[in-house]
Amino acid sequence: MKERRKKLFQSRQVIIAGCMMLVLVTCLTGVLFTQNMEKQQNELQLAGNDEEMQSYVQEETIDRIADRMLEDEPEKNMDDVTEEASITVTKKNEHEKEEETDVKVEETEKKEAADTVGTAAIQSKPQVNELHFDNSLLWPTKGSVLMDYSMDQSIYFQSLNQYKYNPAMIIQADEGNSVVAAAAGTVVKVENDATTGTTLTMDIGDGYQLVYGQLKDLVFSEGAHVDAGDVIGCISAPTKYYSEEGSNLYFAMQKENKPVNPSDFLTD
Repeated sequence: MKERRKKLFQSRQVIIAGCMMLVLVTCLTGVLFTQNMEKQQNELQLAGNDEEMQSYVQEETIDRIADRMLEDEPEKNMDDVTEEASITVTKKNEHEKEEETDVKVEETEKKEAADTVGTAAIQSKPQVNELHFDNSLLWPTKGSVLMDYSMDQSIYFQSLNQYKYNPAMIIQADEGNSVVAAAAGTVVKVENDATTGTTLTMDIGDGYQLVYGQLKDLVFSEGAHVDAGDVIGCISAPTKYYSEEGSNLYFAMQKENKPVNPSDFLTD
């Protein structure tokens, strides 16, 4: 008997819980539905308010025009004046729409023209043939060699007071002397190096690069094509790493990022 009462009590609890869940779901659905309806009504009301405002402004404009027309010609009938004012406002609105359309068309045409000019400018950029190194270099500046290229044995650096390998030719040159491109190429990097100061690197083709250090007053920037013999800059005051050696051109050559002796390619 007790077991039967227990099962009956449990069944009632399940039914009550189910009813409560059903009521809760129904309430939530009702709230969501109400919120959605209020949102739609607000949107419709705002749209209606905009239309009413536009209609009100137009009616006010017609009334003002009609009043002015009556002041100028008081003998006219009010209905006729109102009709003429309405026609005037309608034409004005149509004219404003036409002007707005013309402005949009003009902006579109300007954008298309700008795009065309930009494309033409890119297409008209001078094309540089593939670089090819002919195994000869011009002397990049006038002056004697202070320190030879030396990667086989270390040499003495006076400013540093130590022996070290030298991957470049150090050419003595007075400050302000011109530096020319030893070969035709493309400027791939311009940087300010603590050791060599303002330094320009050029790709001259076939895996070769030329590095010019201790420069100032550069003529070319990264990406520029340079012909052999073109002035690329001037000799600057030496960095502290070459203060004892004096003003000079740091002139290095590389092939596939490995040091090469530039004197092997310099012509007299």
